[in-house]
Formats: sequence, C-alpha cells, structure tokens
Amino acid sequence: MSATRSYLSGVAYSTGQPIAIDSLFGPADPQPPIPWSDLGFHAFCEDPRPIPEMWMATVAETFRRTARLPDVIDAVVGVSSPAHADVLFDALHSLGIRRAFVLGLTLQECSGASSAIRVATDLIGTGRHRHVLVVQCGKWDRPEHRVDTRRGLVFSDGAASCIVSSAAGAFEILASDVLAETGLTGRSVGRSVNEALNAIKLLRRVIGGALEAANVSIDAVRAVFSTAGNAELLMLAGTAAGLPTTRMYRGGLARRGHVFGCDGLIDLRDFVDERQLDAGDCVLLCSWSSHVVGATVLRYLGEEA
Repeated sequence: MSATRSYLSGVAYSTGQPIAIDSLFGPADPQPPIPWSDLGFHAFCEDPRPIPEMWMATVAETFRRTARLPDVIDAVVGVSSPAHADVLFDALHSLGIRRAFVLGLTLQECSGASSAIRVATDLIGTGRHRHVLVVQCGKWDRPEHRVDTRRGLVFSDGAASCIVSSAAGAFEILASDVLAETGLTGRSVGRSVNEALNAIKLLRRVIGGALEAANVSIDAVRAVFSTAGNAELLMLAGTAAGLPTTRMYRGGLARRGHVFGCDGLIDLRDFVDERQLDAGDCVLLCSWSSHVVGATVLRYLGEEA
C-alpha cells in the first residue's frame, strides 16, 4: 500500500426489477444437480435499459451520495469489454466528466470491482490523482446466456460504482490486492469442482496477504461481501477467508442473483443501509472466479457511504 491514504465513498448500484427465478425455465430445460432454490436463487434482475443508461444511473447516485460534482473526477476506472468502450465515454460525457484519465479493465472475470478498486487505489498513491471514479456494469444481451447450469449460476443485469479518493470518505482502504493464476482458467481446469478448489487456494492466499498488509486479524472482520455466484460458492469463499458462515453476507443473492463482479459493492451498500456497521468496523470485499481473485480490507469511518 502507498503512504497516501485512500478512501472509498459513494457506493451505489442500479439493477433491473427482480423477476421470479422460475420464469426462466420450462419443463424441458436442463436443471443443475442442486435445485436453484437450494443454491440461493429466488429471483434475477433483467434490466431493459441500454448499458449507458445503467452506467449513468449508478454514477449519478454516487455523485448524489458524496455531494461531489463531476468535474472533480480526474480519473475513471471502468470494468467493461472492448465492445462497450464507446458507450462508456458517451456516458461519462453526459454525466459532465469532460476530461480525465480513463482506464478500461478487461480479463477480470467476476473480480472486476476488486481489480478496479486496486487500480484506483494505486492511482491515488501516485499523487497525480485525487478522485477516481470506479464503475462496473454487467448485462447479457441474449437471454440464453443468463444461465450457466453446469456451474449453477444465474446472471443478473446491473451496475455498481463508487469513488476512491485521497479525501476522507466513508471507508478507509487499508489494503487491496488482486491476483490472476494464468493456469487456472475455466478452460484449463475444466470442471466446477477443480475450479472451486483451485480458486479457494488462490483466494485464501490473496485474503491472507491483504489482511496482513492491513494489519487486521480475521477475527476483527465484521462481515465479508463476496462474489455471489451461488450459496455454495459463498460458503466456499467464507472457508477461504477462515470466517464463520454467519459473517458472510447473503442477502443480495436471494433478491438479485449474481450481478457479475458487482456483487460485493452492492451487498456493502445494502449492509450500510441496514445500519449494521459501527464506526471502526472492518469489512472485507472479496471477489473471485476460476482464476482471478481479489480482496480489499476497509475500515468504516461512520459516514455516509
């Protein structure tokens, strides 16, 4: 971590309306070995808005929560595919962000938010940037891509954003790290059991390193907000963190399903709104896929997030 302190504020998200999970499947559709309800899915979110509108909605809410004007933003880290690059610039211009260092992240799988926060924190540490907007959006254009029966996943449409800044904010970022293991892609390991076991080993390593860098013990972590692939994967993430399952936040999975790499930020927003944090509490954001994992340790300062 840099000597320059970084803070995270203005966590916001925007999703479509929840739809009952049963509406996705007909009698002849393939089902996972474990029923969808046992995997924690009761609804998914389908958003009819185009991606620029989804981005703009969540970023506008981030600005509202922080009472910051767009012109203070001097860098943007967006998680997107190359196909969405133009719409990201259009959305930023419409929001009033005219000139900034804009960086787009790809290749992050469902660890996009962690990767973006890590990069934003590093940008603050250079001293060249003071307010970095982080934004991620996930949306399937074709309904048949929404369900991954083999891995027991149902994807929802949504976007999440926040601001990483050198100015004091709702959370202090104590440590943030992301690691990719190039030999552990879904294609390489082939099947879900191996994917999960290898990702857990990698996640344990990254979480341990982040906690050590933050000088925070695992017992001091109030809650964990993780990629919510399904209920079983959430518990595996808890195992990797060495936490009791009671500290794994699971509220968002039943309400929204899996919102790509946005899950952790969305659940953090809900947790704060539910008034479950006290000033000084430490929380852990972790995100993972078959081969890209990330962990961010935050200390809540008792302000609006």
